[in-house]
Order: sequence, then structure tokens, then C-alpha cells
Amino acid sequence: MATKKVSLISEAITDGNLHLDLPSSKSQALTLHIFLPNERSLVYDLQLIEGQNAGMELLGIIGTILQRKPQEPKDVDKLRDEIRMLKVSLAEKDKTINTYQSKITALEGKLVRASPKKPKTATSPSRRAPAGASKLQPNQKRRQMVEDEFAGSDSEEEEDPRL
Repeated sequence: MATKKVSLISEAITDGNLHLDLPSSKSQALTLHIFLPNERSLVYDLQLIEGQNAGMELLGIIGTILQRKPQEPKDVDKLRDEIRMLKVSLAEKDKTINTYQSKITALEGKLVRASPKKPKTATSPSRRAPAGASKLQPNQKRRQMVEDEFAGSDSEEEEDPRL
């Protein structure tokens, strides 16, 4: 664990992930922040010895950081080739997905055609009868009127005392 911490600190220092607070040029107190990747930053409160010049010490530290080896640039061509290969494989996967989707659609169509047919019920749009209209159909309406007429005549004959 300690070696990992030491390697993280040395990596942070060589990468320049440092922040140094110097309240004033005459101050003898410094605060050093070392920013570590994926961990909490380390904070050190430093005191300069009498007679040390903080500015000169900082220039020495900056010179040390500037003398570090530059990082090697990443191989851009390798990354481009890798991206190209990933795009090609993605296009192939898309083709196979489309093929499977078309097969599924064809099988669903066969399944629908092979299933037993249900009788279709005629669904006509429902219409509202006009206000005041009878709910009886015309033939039913005529029968009702004839029945009412004959039923009424039977009752009238019984009431007539002359017969």
C-alpha cells in the first residue's frame, strides 16, 4: 500500500498535479497540495527556515518540474485503426440484427396466416337516433300500430251497450 502511495505521489509530481500557496513573498509558511488520481489530495503545511527565500525555492522546484521528460505522444494511427475496426464490426453486427429482425417479421406473418381465422363481426359506426324518434324499426312500428288499433277496437265494442 505504501509503495502504491509513493508511486501515486511521484506520478502526480511528475505530471505537475501540484498547487503551492504562498500567502506573501515575506511569509515563511507554504501550503503544498498534491492532487492524486482517484484519491483525496495531500496537503502539506511547510515552514521555511530562517534566511531561506521562498521565491528562490519555488524557482528551483519549477526548474526541476520543467526538466522532466516529456510524455510520449500516443500513437494516433493505432487509435484510428482501432476505431475503424470497431466501426466495421459495428456495421456487421447491425447487418445481423437487421437480418434477424426481418426473419422475425416473416415468421410472425406466417404465424398470423396459419392461425385459425375468427369470424369477423361487422362493426358499423353507431349512430344516434334523432331526438323524438322511435326506437322501433319501421316494420315493428307498423305492427305496433296495427296491434294498438285492433286492441283498441276490441275494448270499444265491449264498452258499447247497444250491441
